[in-house]
Amino acid sequence: MRRLTLALNLATEPFRHDRPVVVLSIVLSAALGALLAMQWVALAAERGQTAHLRQAISETERALREMASREAELKRRLANRETQGLLRENELLAGLIRRKAISWTRLFADLEQVVPHDVKLVQIRPQLSANEQILVEMVVAARSAEAVIELLRVLERSRWFRQAQLLASFPPSETEPLLRCRVSVQYVPAQQ
Repeated sequence: MRRLTLALNLATEPFRHDRPVVVLSIVLSAALGALLAMQWVALAAERGQTAHLRQAISETERALREMASREAELKRRLANRETQGLLRENELLAGLIRRKAISWTRLFADLEQVVPHDVKLVQIRPQLSANEQILVEMVVAARSAEAVIELLRVLERSRWFRQAQLLASFPPSETEPLLRCRVSVQYVPAQQ
């Protein structure tokens, strides 16, 4: 026996299968709604950060204005004649303290160990260079140029002296029978 099935459609338009499209539209709408909510939360967080950054910028600008006014006040004070005198006095005292940092006793003891016996030390002037190195300028006297050359060699080999240079030489004269030479050397005293 065979069954007879009738496909009867009483509607004026044919039947459509809309259910998958509706389900897909609902899922897509939910996903877009979630994405919109995430964007909204991110925007709110950025607004909070922006407010925090604006506050930090305003505090930094305020501190900068305070420093500028403090700088102007200090410049005004430094322009004062009385302050200029104090600054010059401080520079003089600082220079004296730096010069005192050179131990004359130590310098002469170190020179005594390296200067040859036939070279006479006539004048000595230590000074601090701009990069805080001790430069010693000396005038030495000797009977021959070989003795001065030997002095330069000994200074170069010494552990206390570096960069020995002959700056000038003056030949013997009627009043001074010895050869005089101006020598410059960097002094590196041993640490105590």
